[in-house]
Amino acid sequence: VDLDAAHALAAEFDEPFVAVIKHTNPCGAAVGRSIADALERAWSGDSLSAFGSVLAFTRPVDLASATFLVEGNRFVEAIVAPDFDEDAFEYLTQKPRWGKNVRLLACGAFGPSQRNGAQPELKKLTGGFLVQDRDLSAELEFKAVSEFKATAPQLEELAFANRVGKHVKSNAIVLTKDSTVVGVGAGQMSRVDSVRLAAHKAGDRAAGSVLASDAFFPF
Repeated sequence: VDLDAAHALAAEFDEPFVAVIKHTNPCGAAVGRSIADALERAWSGDSLSAFGSVLAFTRPVDLASATFLVEGNRFVEAIVAPDFDEDAFEYLTQKPRWGKNVRLLACGAFGPSQRNGAQPELKKLTGGFLVQDRDLSAELEFKAVSEFKATAPQLEELAFANRVGKHVKSNAIVLTKDSTVVGVGAGQMSRVDSVRLAAHKAGDRAAGSVLASDAFFPF
């Protein structure tokens, strides 16, 4: 289920992108200049929670990415990616603590254009199922409702935050900066608590970030 959640988030992006998933929620996600850069940025989102996580890559896992994970005293449970470079595969499967303990899934290239909107989403219920259409929309239209007018870079950052927030369990709050998640608040009964949690996770990085929410703020 974590792998499915990781793959679903990564499939939102055509760029070099890495998602770090813990208990089906992203604790880190980032776009980078390269896939290794995206991994390092994504891991920085919440490096404490990232230990024992599940990763999704939009590019084949290369040796630089494998080295970052193994040599940094880090560990993940599973990785899903289009493919694994041969030297990266060998590195991940032969190093102590990794080896047989990590699951590596190569699934071929994927991205927004490969998603199939005809496949419904199923939720199992006692005695039946909830069947619903999948939300695969990629186009966003922002409407300013205050005197403040966001700049083009801020709107681009908001679009990134919104795509990540779509995959966070409600009440969902995502703080991002430079196409990198810096704080997430998920699964709280109060949206205000989700904001506090995201800000706590972000710390000083909250300054200058943008915030995405999966619903309105009451009161």
